Amino acid sequence: GVPNAVLEAMACELPCVLAPFFRDSTQLGQAEQHFILVERSPAALAKTLLKVTERPEEARRTYGRQARALMIDTMSMNHAVKVHCDL
Repeated sequence: GVPNAVLEAMACELPCVLAPFFRDSTQLGQAEQHFILVERSPAALAKTLLKVTERPEEARRTYGRQARALMIDTMSMNHAVKVHCDL
């Protein structure tokens, strides 16, 4: 499955830090474009979260805008209806 909390955060233009998860779903976009990928360890997560907070606001917003655009393109109601109609 796809983690709904991540989809909701991306739709709200929030920069997301993700660790690899089962099958690395492509529904979440591309690492370093739509989200920041970090090794699955508490130390790596903490280090990356600190780096994100230290980045300029515009850099954080860029991740958020790109993530929201992806959500609109791939998760919107219009897209879901089209996918079901095509099916």
